[in-house]
Amino acid sequence: MKKFYKLSPITHPWINNLLSDKDLLYQTVAKYGSPLYLYSIQPFLENLNNFKSILQRYLNSYRVYFARKPNHCFLFSKAAIDNNYGVDTASYRELSECIKYQANGDYIFTAAIKEEKAIILAIVNKTIIIVDNVDESRIISKIAKKIGKPAQIGIRVAGFKDNKGKKINSRFGFDIDKLPYLFQDLIQKSNVQLKGFHFHLNDYQIQSRVSALGQLIPFYQLAKKIGHHVEFIDIGGGFLVNYLKNEKEWIKFNDKLKKCVEQKNDQITYMNHPLHLSEFNNKAQKVGNLYPYFNQLNKEKVVKKVLTSKYNGVSIYSILNRNHIRLQIEPGRSSLDQSGITVARVMFRKQDIFGNWLVGLNMGFTQLLSSSSEFAVDPVVVYKNFSSLKEYVDVNFVGNYCMERDVIQRRIIRLNRLPKIGDLVIFINTAGYMSHFLATNSHLFEPPYNIFIDKNHNLQVDKYR
Repeated sequence: MKKFYKLSPITHPWINNLLSDKDLLYQTVAKYGSPLYLYSIQPFLENLNNFKSILQRYLNSYRVYFARKPNHCFLFSKAAIDNNYGVDTASYRELSECIKYQANGDYIFTAAIKEEKAIILAIVNKTIIIVDNVDESRIISKIAKKIGKPAQIGIRVAGFKDNKGKKINSRFGFDIDKLPYLFQDLIQKSNVQLKGFHFHLNDYQIQSRVSALGQLIPFYQLAKKIGHHVEFIDIGGGFLVNYLKNEKEWIKFNDKLKKCVEQKNDQITYMNHPLHLSEFNNKAQKVGNLYPYFNQLNKEKVVKKVLTSKYNGVSIYSILNRNHIRLQIEPGRSSLDQSGITVARVMFRKQDIFGNWLVGLNMGFTQLLSSSSEFAVDPVVVYKNFSSLKEYVDVNFVGNYCMERDVIQRRIIRLNRLPKIGDLVIFINTAGYMSHFLATNSHLFEPPYNIFIDKNHNLQVDKYR
């Protein structure tokens, strides 16, 4: 049998406990169907508390906002609110649900497109609106004047320079070099109150965040000097999550994938799919995105590294404290690390014309889809009937959409034995972006249930479906 390149998942104790309770898993799927999203609040709060602890250690003023967009379930937002965390909202529905639950909660509105009803809701409830462009600024000012209440805003900033002095483009935000003109315009508008600044960088690099903060702080000082009562800089999220136990497994998999693309004499993916690579002149080149599923600098460790890094010889946390700046962060995926799993029922087994085993699951590939070319984490099969017999088999999981593309994981997965119809396949650590963000309900399939489970294995259905 050819070598298998496994990618072993990290599993939180609540997941291990659930996987050992086979009866509960099968009963829950029998009641609520497949696929099924199962969640726990415990690791979610652990993650938020860890972010808070790091900020508390270094800063005089800080705030943690849970970014809702990676997962639709309101129970995560409710838990954040109940534990005195803010919530970053990016649509009218996200914001209105939070306000309906607790009107005086701490929310921030960062939507890419802001409907009038959302702007009104934010202004009336004193929610800070992150402004992206001049048109948006004018619309917000006009609405604030109409309803007779001031709008509290933050400016989204872009155009930071890289280490070579080249400006970094983004579809979001105001050019940092044009901020002085915006300050002068806003100071004349009594119905708009500038409270701070916001950026969200499209990478995972420490230095880019350090540099952006260093470049932005002089503009914060200028805004204050002009007369704006600014309070915060919000650096968004983008803090990595580590999904895998073993760095060597990750390195070996990537090395082998590259060789498969270049040499075409072996395959570790279905039909030798290159994932994020492409072959050019017999060399593998990166043309897409594969999330760094193994990494050592992640979650709150990223925040610590940013705070303790130096800009012009002075630590970032010292600069923030000296200027009385409140640092805000918006962890999304990283706050949901280890908080959810996806469960799917086996519907068939077959071999294609080349003899490859395909295991059909009652779910579609979009229910395990993100911007990464692959969810590169090994699943777990919970067999209904126990057997100590190991008859290793390599499989690919395919879904219920009527399209060739519906291969749920393109990596070939080695199992102890071929699953039977009705067995359950568990995808680990899927709460952040892997459940809802890009999911579709093709063929009018019913959306999956979202079930929260507590330490006593009591179940609660989230209202979102």
